[in-house]
Amino acid sequence: MKEKMMRIIVTVMLTLLLCSLTLLAGAASKNDWKNTAGCYVWTESSQYNNGVLNIKPLGDDKYLYELKVMRGSEEEDSAEDFVTAGVFEINEDGDGIAEVDYQNNDTVELRFVLKDKSITAYQDGPLPLDVQGEYRFNEDSFDVSEAAAAALLAGLPEKQTGLPEDADD
Repeated sequence: MKEKMMRIIVTVMLTLLLCSLTLLAGAASKNDWKNTAGCYVWTESSQYNNGVLNIKPLGDDKYLYELKVMRGSEEEDSAEDFVTAGVFEINEDGDGIAEVDYQNNDTVELRFVLKDKSITAYQDGPLPLDVQGEYRFNEDSFDVSEAAAAALLAGLPEKQTGLPEDADD
């Protein structure tokens, strides 16, 4: 009886260990993010719904991002656009975390999860359009918009830009 119980305990412990190792192997490391520069396209894109995520490593585990999304309706033959850009940092779990200031000083958290050649975006809070979803790598380069340029300047320390930290847009 004791022997059977020991086998069960060992089996359960090995199963838990293997599950833990699988989870750790799936999480991206800070080093994995260093090769993410480029343009990523929303995997559920269609004529009236699409999204583009641009990523540019800045160093020190900081990354410039720009999300451009369009959501609409074929039935109404209309669509809305939304663009947000900023700088995110990689946390200890290997996820990119950004805070977007939106209407009435509300802050929306964006979380970027890297897996292979895809980045999944999650949002915690309301934005004009939903930016959540999986974005798959498309190409190494992308166009820099005014929003991305402003976010880049805002995300860099004063000594690198020459601009005072309290400078207005």
